[in-house]
Amino acid sequence: MTPPERVHFMRSHRHISEPAKLLTKQLGSADIPTHKNISILEVQSGGMEKIGFTKKDIYNFEYYESDLMKNHDVELVTEYFLAEQKNNRSFYFKIEGDSNDRLTRCFWADATSRRAYGFYGDVVVLDTTFNTNRYGLPFAPMLGVNNHGQTIVLACAFLSKETTESFIWMFEEFKKAIPSGGPKMIITDQDAAMARAIFEVFPTTFHRLCIWHITTKFSDKLPRAAYEEYWKEFKETIWEIDNIDEFEEKWHAIVTKSGLTDHLWLSSVFDLRKSWVPAYVKHLFSAGMSSSQRAEGSHAFFKQYISRRNSRNSLIDFITRFQMAFSHQRQK
Repeated sequence: MTPPERVHFMRSHRHISEPAKLLTKQLGSADIPTHKNISILEVQSGGMEKIGFTKKDIYNFEYYESDLMKNHDVELVTEYFLAEQKNNRSFYFKIEGDSNDRLTRCFWADATSRRAYGFYGDVVVLDTTFNTNRYGLPFAPMLGVNNHGQTIVLACAFLSKETTESFIWMFEEFKKAIPSGGPKMIITDQDAAMARAIFEVFPTTFHRLCIWHITTKFSDKLPRAAYEEYWKEFKETIWEIDNIDEFEEKWHAIVTKSGLTDHLWLSSVFDLRKSWVPAYVKHLFSAGMSSSQRAEGSHAFFKQYISRRNSRNSLIDFITRFQMAFSHQRQK
């Protein structure tokens, strides 16, 4: 005879009830980890032995639910966005998929974001380093800053490839969604494909390169001895000199005395100086931003809501959690 407190270990007696399944799904949607789900079920039932199943059963159930969503991305995401659009006709989205119903790229902007662009769309920050789904699709939120200095989301996209063609598609959809003309400035990292796309779609928009991404590369790109001896001078020249002629004179002086006149990377960033050095862009309105670090700060915020099992997140799982985080950000 099996003691009552061990019956739930027997395969024939292990069963996840429908209410338990529903609660597990709801807790998962709130990004509560599985081990905490089990603790909640344990308290609710009055003990682990009274739940009627084991921890492994819950993990298996979640894997099963996750597998059901595989290869149904386009269908599920389309249904979700259509529901959002039904609630508000100003919700804009575009989805494309492959022959296997796998999502290849999508774009969306809700009514609040589209309206916010009309007020705060002069400067847009774009960063595609936030991969949070099982397919490794880069997530590309387009961010701005409001009159309180707070980060706002203007639009979002998933792209299967970070090519010029993909970025052109994304920017064209952005143009369709926004109520007025293109932004006055877009801030990105040094991505050649993105740069070509911005020039193609927004030819009058100033493309500013993220100064943080460039300056943090000095330690990797320069010879160690040269970096340790001359980085302070480079930093002061970049940040503290407002006059263009003075900047160029000082830069060349440092490059010459450090023996780096033929350094290819240093020459390349100097050639791009009009896109990132403060002395060249100080006359342009940038909403107080000079880098895409605002995007990375938003990553940290959103990860509070969508960090759980990132490698297994389906796209619909990610999008619903992101929208919840998005709502919390707006409330905050």
